[in-house]
Amino acid sequence: MNNHVIVFDPTAKDSQSKFRGVGRYLQILRENFPNWIFTDSIENWSLKIENSSFINPFFNFFSPPLFIKRRFKKQIAIIHDLIPLKYPSYFPIGLKGSLNVFLNRIALRSYDTVVTDSEQSKKDIITILKIKPEKVKVIYPCLPRLFNQVDSSQELVVRKLSQNPNFYLLPSNYCLYVGDATWNKNLVNLAKAIKLQELPCVFVGKVFKNLVASSKYQVLSQNKLNTNYLILNTNSWQKELHEFMILAQNDKRFIFPGFISDEELIQLYQNAVCNILTSRNEGFGFSYVEASSQKCPNILSDVPILKEISQNNAIFIKPEEPQTIVSALKSIQNNPTLRDELIKQSYKRSTFFSQQNFVTGFNSVLS
Repeated sequence: MNNHVIVFDPTAKDSQSKFRGVGRYLQILRENFPNWIFTDSIENWSLKIENSSFINPFFNFFSPPLFIKRRFKKQIAIIHDLIPLKYPSYFPIGLKGSLNVFLNRIALRSYDTVVTDSEQSKKDIITILKIKPEKVKVIYPCLPRLFNQVDSSQELVVRKLSQNPNFYLLPSNYCLYVGDATWNKNLVNLAKAIKLQELPCVFVGKVFKNLVASSKYQVLSQNKLNTNYLILNTNSWQKELHEFMILAQNDKRFIFPGFISDEELIQLYQNAVCNILTSRNEGFGFSYVEASSQKCPNILSDVPILKEISQNNAIFIKPEEPQTIVSALKSIQNNPTLRDELIKQSYKRSTFFSQQNFVTGFNSVLS
């Protein structure tokens, strides 16, 4: 039993993580490497298989390390970003979290390679963790296969969308936000921009499920603010989420479909006026690639990571200035030539993040 690749799967015991970035990343790993072993129980694998490789697909500095000393012949840690360590005042971790960070820094020494999603994340890893550059490998993620298999005919998609009961109240024109609600996502400034113009925005992400009841299409109402989910504490991202919710309540321009399938997400991309990602920082920017693959133009923050991923094939805004978001929305709505050019160029860029490049990158690390 040689050359086995063991992948730790944290989603097996943490159902919430299935709907976050780690879940998406494990999805593309499984699709592209069907022979790898995915498990949440690694205690015995290193004893069973001497010549094995281990991949930690979400090296989490704030949880206790999986192990401190080497247990596998080759060990690969995947660090998607260091945003909480880069902005500690916005992500307070407490005494226990600080201890876990210390232990994980020690544990990281036993790993042969650190894989990350972008050159910008690589720079942070080298600077913050003091890791030698030659030990850090950038492997750009790809998209799930479904995003490359759908029919992109606008007429066909509109017909499918109109027949989907989950979207029967969706407006004919809308912009789209797909992601989480942490501080770096900059949702308050996005909300301010939405309130300065008439185009509704659909917010897709597991976190927004807490903002709706059973309906697939609801605006946030006053009574949704009286839940334990909204109790404020010292965490800055929760304060920002609360402020976002205050801005969104009783405003029909804010649409929260809750959790949706990839098939439904693809339809939303294909029919949206544009995708919006106005983050202060990212590790990669999945929604840019997803939207671009479905010929949906993008409005992005003018930050290095999104410049890298998009190669400037988007409209860029200043994340702390909501009016620049409004101006960008108007540009896309009122200038069909600009929109068509953005679609053409961003779609071409999305093909760079291919399954072939993803597989080749990991094979080179494991060889």
